[in-house]
Amino acid sequence: MDRFSGIVKDWLGIYPQSISVPDDQFVSYTYFEGLAQGTKTITGNVNGVPTAAGNYYMVMFTNDSYTEVSNRVQFQVTAGSLGTEETKNKYREKCSYIS
Repeated sequence: MDRFSGIVKDWLGIYPQSISVPDDQFVSYTYFEGLAQGTKTITGNVNGVPTAAGNYYMVMFTNDSYTEVSNRVQFQVTAGSLGTEETKNKYREKCSYIS
């Protein structure tokens, strides 16, 4: 993802694919903390990539809301985890900012 709006409370949520309408049932989330461009690394057990096998998607929201401002990027965890580099590269390739 190359562009963010720069709002401190913009955030990225990771959801199981079974959740079609995003809400507070996310697996993980991270705030962009005002970044207007660049990259954001998803790390840690609470706010990291999922470790349970399954199908997931990640999506960006604006200003602490559930208003989606990016395409959903689907990914699958087949073993214990999906590496941070793999997730970052996949998201960068497929996610574009929706204005």
